[in-house]
Amino acid sequence: MSVFTSLELVLDGYFGKVICEPNWKWSREHQPFNDYDFWYVWDGEGEVSLNRTHYHVRKGDCFLFRPGDLTSAKHNPERPLTVTYIHFNTKGAAFPLVSLPSFLRPL
Repeated sequence: MSVFTSLELVLDGYFGKVICEPNWKWSREHQPFNDYDFWYVWDGEGEVSLNRTHYHVRKGDCFLFRPGDLTSAKHNPERPLTVTYIHFNTKGAAFPLVSLPSFLRPL
């Protein structure tokens, strides 16, 4: 189990909860983030590509995108995604984050 303190994680100022517009799509395949991005899906359905692996996403799914990850996403306009995103960085060694999975789905 990984345990972090507020001294190890630094919010980057980019965070929020959004309901995606019908024509929404997102791509960081040509310019990956240089920070971490935690994503939680509150509602809707869509598809996320993470380093060329495709995931069908739905309510309850979450992702941890790491610096350098190639990511893209799209959704079903009839079931738009509602997501929370939190960009952050780490102070010092980021080894504990490396051990965390990139994708989780509730049982």
